[in-house]
Amino acid sequence: MESGAIPDSSITASSFADGKPPKDARLNGNSAWVPENDRAGEWLQVDLGEMMRIDGAITQGHSGSWVTEYVLQYSADGTSFTTHVGSDGSDKIFTANADDSTPVANLLNNPVEARYMRFVVQSWSDSGIALKLEIWGCNTVPRLSGLTLEDVGLNLDNDDQTDDDQLTVSWEVVGNLPISRYSLSYSLGYSLSYSLSYSYPLDQEVGSPPTADATSATVPGLQADTDYIIRLTSFDDTDQPTGVVSGTFKTAPRLSGLTLDRAGINSLTVSWKVFGNLPTSSFILSYQLADGSDSSADLPTPPAAEDISATVSGLLVGREYTITLTSKDESSQTNAEISGTYKTAECDAGYDLSSDGTDCFVSVISALTLKMAGVDDLEVSWTKAAGAQIDSYSLSYEPADGTGTSEELNSAPEPGDISATVSGLLPYTRYILTLNSTDPDRQNGHTIGTFRTESVISGLTLIRAGIDDLEVSWTKDASAQIDSYSLSYEPADGTGTSVDLNSAPGADDISATVPGLLPYTSYVITLTSSDQGRENGVIVGTFRTESVISDLTLDGGGMDQLVVSWGKAQGSQISRYSLSYRPVDGTGSYRDRELDPPAADATSATVSGLLPGISYTITLTSFQPLGNAGRRKRSEQDRQNGVITRTFRTESAVVNVECAEGNMTISIPRVALSGVDVGSMHLLDTSCVASVDVDWVTLETHLEECGTRRQISGEDKFIFSNEAIADEVTDSSGAVIYQGVSLPFQCEFLRQFDITQGGDIMFVIPPPRFEIIDAEGEMTLEMRTYKSPDFGASYKSTDFPIKVTPDDRLNFGLSVTSPLDNVELFARDCVSTPSTDPNDSPRVDIIVDGCQVAETLEKDNERSNDTALYYTVAAFGFPNSIEQNLVKNENVLDRFASVVAGEECLLRSHS
Repeated sequence: MESGAIPDSSITASSFADGKPPKDARLNGNSAWVPENDRAGEWLQVDLGEMMRIDGAITQGHSGSWVTEYVLQYSADGTSFTTHVGSDGSDKIFTANADDSTPVANLLNNPVEARYMRFVVQSWSDSGIALKLEIWGCNTVPRLSGLTLEDVGLNLDNDDQTDDDQLTVSWEVVGNLPISRYSLSYSLGYSLSYSLSYSYPLDQEVGSPPTADATSATVPGLQADTDYIIRLTSFDDTDQPTGVVSGTFKTAPRLSGLTLDRAGINSLTVSWKVFGNLPTSSFILSYQLADGSDSSADLPTPPAAEDISATVSGLLVGREYTITLTSKDESSQTNAEISGTYKTAECDAGYDLSSDGTDCFVSVISALTLKMAGVDDLEVSWTKAAGAQIDSYSLSYEPADGTGTSEELNSAPEPGDISATVSGLLPYTRYILTLNSTDPDRQNGHTIGTFRTESVISGLTLIRAGIDDLEVSWTKDASAQIDSYSLSYEPADGTGTSVDLNSAPGADDISATVPGLLPYTSYVITLTSSDQGRENGVIVGTFRTESVISDLTLDGGGMDQLVVSWGKAQGSQISRYSLSYRPVDGTGSYRDRELDPPAADATSATVSGLLPGISYTITLTSFQPLGNAGRRKRSEQDRQNGVITRTFRTESAVVNVECAEGNMTISIPRVALSGVDVGSMHLLDTSCVASVDVDWVTLETHLEECGTRRQISGEDKFIFSNEAIADEVTDSSGAVIYQGVSLPFQCEFLRQFDITQGGDIMFVIPPPRFEIIDAEGEMTLEMRTYKSPDFGASYKSTDFPIKVTPDDRLNFGLSVTSPLDNVELFARDCVSTPSTDPNDSPRVDIIVDGCQVAETLEKDNERSNDTALYYTVAAFGFPNSIEQNLVKNENVLDRFASVVAGEECLLRSHS
């Protein structure tokens, strides 16, 4: 950088301030690079010209400003950059300068190989960013490089091309390449691919090879105007080759390098080189469109013999031209000729090309839009710029498929118009409409659009769908001329080919029936109308034939099964059925009754193994056999011919709690204990075990036995509680064989023998609810935790644990349903503990004896009513808890206990 070896053009930046370009970022220079804005991410990039090993960099500030930290990025191609990392694998941030003059060096612990280096600013001095730098590095691999033609020796007087021409080449030694001698050889050059193959025989070595310290040499005795392959090989002290470089060069080129110097919209400027003493008396420069659509023309004023450039004018915009330069000697004989193909500039963005292709302009009209399409006309509108001067319009149209020629609208739009109608068009045909505007001197507007006239038929509609046919109807334009229809159909899933209806609709028909179709299959029906052999209308519709099965009906069921029946069409062929089911709430995937599907002649089935109180979607699919099934797989032997789906609900599971003088009993349906080892169920005292029969699991205890707990509430109420427990059972690997269950239940007694039944059992899978049945009737309690204070969406069991922060609020709601009209829900006590035990420690009281004790608890009075209560409370932690999480979220994965966001609310109802 400081030496100037890196050119200014190789130093670029993300931006730069006026007078502070990237090229000024040379160490110890009189200026510096300054970005347009002082912000992180501004960068300075250096192209080293070839791959180098980078060992470090020196940075420096300027005029009171400097960079304090930067990140180093590098690349081999200038497109994909890698950030240099430190020993810990993270992006390395280099400490740069502390003043505006002292150079600061940073060495890389792990040098990198790159061509492009980018210094990305991270922080800077208070007065802003200013950067100068130097890069430390060296060539990556010692080698020979860059065999280059330096001079061509010419022999213009030798007509028989004897060997007295020469080529002078130079090269570069990169790195510490060991060289004791060189070998320089050459041969006639047929192709570069041969020159790079060591197996290709090189004809002759130069008699006087270059010395070990040479960087150029001349190959003499060559033929004029001939390609040669020249190969240079270096050898070390042991005479082993250490490097090789080759190239193909031509002796005595007459003219060389016809190059495009500038491309305008109407002109091309080219230049060329003359090697040696080419006897040029005059030049001829000719040009023509590269696609050959016009004839060649000579430049009216040809270049002079001493010229090395020329400009061709009067060309079309954005077109390719072939330009040929011919050299003539004093006898007007051609002695050299070169050519090239170049393209004039396109119109800039926002400019349109004039209709004659010779000019660019900013169009004052735009947005050609279809306002109305008729059967034989198109009405279009456009926008014109405010204040635009328009002298006239021209509007042309032609079929978009190229079957016709462009025609001008007889009555062109007036200068003040912004809409026009093109009439006399063919129905159902796409047209390209082109609108041009002119001011008094030149074209100043152009806009184009493709639009289609309307079909003379429309509204393909299903009248009737049968098992094997479809009847459709349509509407036709009152003035339409239709002499024939064609109607085709094909399966919409692409499994078949398009078939034409044997008996096509008559010219006057407006309906048709397509017979012979497959049941329960969607078909794409296409109706085409024609007039004198030309299409003038097409409409398409997709319709499905009927299923051969119908009326899926619930005939019976229970807590763990559903019995359904259905009807099937008379004469229908059914080879098999598939019956699948899934919970409506999406908590499970579809399951098929593969092991025991309904028989082919069945009209009813039982779905077993279901959960109580759950709505299930049941789908029954019928199949019909395919002909010549042979040894094909079953999926290839038949196809669907019917599908019916309905939703049914299993009966709810009922947990009975019976309170009697001196004892209490809980009875749980066995179907509600799927996956539980019911034989091991017990109360708090493990010696008090359950009695199990086919339908029920029952546990009974005296009020003073089996671990029953007693609580005194007020002066006249006693609460006795216990738990029905099934322990989790795992195998030696820790896999759960039976899930654990804990079902709290309780009885409340007044001093007189007055029992109110209830409990804080919560059903989570399926939804958090439980039902209580006694002689008076039944009720259902629900508790849900909601995602937001609008109490819209609630959390599912799969959402737990829920992560919260001190700024969050927990939203929960309680509801009760009962056939009784005098039930009111009342939240008496609400506590938070780390477990499902309300007496666990530590604990936080939220509601005590119906009174709010948590300061952040808020009741939503607008949503709350007699049978529903809605609350929000701020997230909190437990006092004296070792774990400092705000709220411990747990989700017990059984059907009876749930701790939501660490809170367990004990709810009671009273009437």
